Amino acid sequence: MIENCKRLFVEAPALIDYQEFGDPNAEKIHILLHGFGQNSDIILEDLKDILDPKSYWLIPNGVFPMPKKRAEGISYKFAWYFYNTVKEEYYIDFTYPCGVLKAFINQVDPKRRPLTIIGYSQGGYLAPFLGQAIEQTEKVLGINCNFRHDMLEEEVDFELYQIHGSIDPIVDYENSKNSFELLKPRLKRDSRHITIDKGTHSLGPDFIDEIKKLI
Repeated sequence: MIENCKRLFVEAPALIDYQEFGDPNAEKIHILLHGFGQNSDIILEDLKDILDPKSYWLIPNGVFPMPKKRAEGISYKFAWYFYNTVKEEYYIDFTYPCGVLKAFINQVDPKRRPLTIIGYSQGGYLAPFLGQAIEQTEKVLGINCNFRHDMLEEEVDFELYQIHGSIDPIVDYENSKNSFELLKPRLKRDSRHITIDKGTHSLGPDFIDEIKKLI
């Protein structure tokens, strides 16, 4: 928080820009959460090979726009939350994006169909918190991220999978694996950590193959 400022949580309308793919009448819904400084176009391109047209897919942009001025105009990338790496604290944590996304999903899907959440990088950090906020969550996949075992609720009552490249230069592999191990006693359904040998932070074919197995 900025020095000398007070902070108040207020209820207000929120906007979600999103893309959709597949069959809106499918029995289950999948939501893709992009990484920091990305958008729905980027994550769609990276994960286009996992998209099953028989399922219904929601691909939203993050709740915080990050506009950049370029020669050809303004480009928009997005974030889900903000973490201060110097102070090691959240300027804006998971609470706000979870509230917005919960309202978005329940408005798009009033029937509350079973939900699979797939999050990459910053979207992967957010994914299990969103899973705990939405009761119809069936499965959560986090890719190249760290599950914050110290902040999640005592019980995780959905399938939880972590897929991480062993040489990821952005999110530390060993730290995320250790965090998953600490979560294990609280996991109530099938869950596991999956290592992509020599995988980096980019989503190569080995990541695609593992994601397909799980969804």
